[in-house]
Amino acid sequence: MPPTKQKRGLARLCFIDILASGSKAWIITKLCESLIEGLNEAIAFAGGKDIGPIVHHIKVPGIDVAKIRALTGLSQSDFAKSIGVAKRTLLNWEHGRRRPTGPAQVLLAMIARKPSVVSELLG
Repeated sequence: MPPTKQKRGLARLCFIDILASGSKAWIITKLCESLIEGLNEAIAFAGGKDIGPIVHHIKVPGIDVAKIRALTGLSQSDFAKSIGVAKRTLLNWEHGRRRPTGPAQVLLAMIARKPSVVSELLG
């Protein structure tokens, strides 16, 4: 049975339209059902409905950029170049005016564990 008109736009991504004895049939996989259910839950949650979502709170420890740089033995200029950021950005991180986020934060955490990782991989 085909989906309702309301769901047809979203469902078009997941339904396989096949011809069977002159009529159209819709095949729904478990993966697609789960995907559609998840999207509908996300829409309901965004609309303010309490649907009992599981919320994960992850605390990322602070990073002492100056200490990490010191572990490498590199100057500010050389360290900034080695991780692909501007020297001004590095200075802002070291002085606490800004904090690294995303990939920079991950890279710095890796360097904190193994200071030679950048030179080993890119050197």
